[in-house]
Amino acid sequence: LLTHAPADEKQLADDGFAAAQLAIMENNFAVVGPPEDPASLAETADIAALFQKLSLGKARFISRNDNSGTHQKEKMLWRAAGETPFGEWYVQAGAGMGRTLLMADELRAYTLSDRGTYLALRDKTSLREISRPHPLLKNPYTATAISAARHPHAKEKLARRFVEWLASSETQKRIGEYRYHGETLFFPARDSDS
Repeated sequence: LLTHAPADEKQLADDGFAAAQLAIMENNFAVVGPPEDPASLAETADIAALFQKLSLGKARFISRNDNSGTHQKEKMLWRAAGETPFGEWYVQAGAGMGRTLLMADELRAYTLSDRGTYLALRDKTSLREISRPHPLLKNPYTATAISAARHPHAKEKLARRFVEWLASSETQKRIGEYRYHGETLFFPARDSDS
C-alpha cells in the first residue's frame, strides 16, 4: 500500500497487518478557492484559524467526504479548528480529488487538495491556492507491505522488496528530482545519499 493517512497507517501496524512500513515522501495539502477569495482567507496564515473562518463565515466548502487520506486530513483540520462543519455551505461531494476540484470551481467554493492534483488541474479551473505553507498541511506518504500472517494470500516477500525499492537511495533521488510544470511535487523522506 502507498497511503497518506498517518493515523490509519499506525492502526494498520498496531493491528498486525503491516509486515514492513516505511516513510517514503511528503508534499503538502493546500486550501484552494475562487480567485476573488470572497472569505478573505488568504490573509490568514494559521491554518486552524483559516478553518474557523470558513466555518464562522459559512463560506461554501466542498468536502471529498470519501474517507480518503485527503478527507482524513480535512477532518483533522476541522478538529484542530474546534469546528464541526454542517449546513448548506458544507457540501459533501463523495468524490475523488479531481471531481471535487472541478465542483469547487463550478460552485465558486473552497476545498482542500493535495498540491499534486491541484497542479495537474490548475489550468482547467480558475481556482487558486489560498493557504500558505503550514505544518498542519504536511502530507506524508508511507509504503506498507501487508503481512502474510494476517492475509495468507498476500505476497509479503515481493511487497517488502517493493517497499525497500521505494525507500532506496536511487528511488528517493528520483522522487526529489521529479517536477510537474516546473514545480517539485514530492520531497523524499530519506537522504538519497544514504
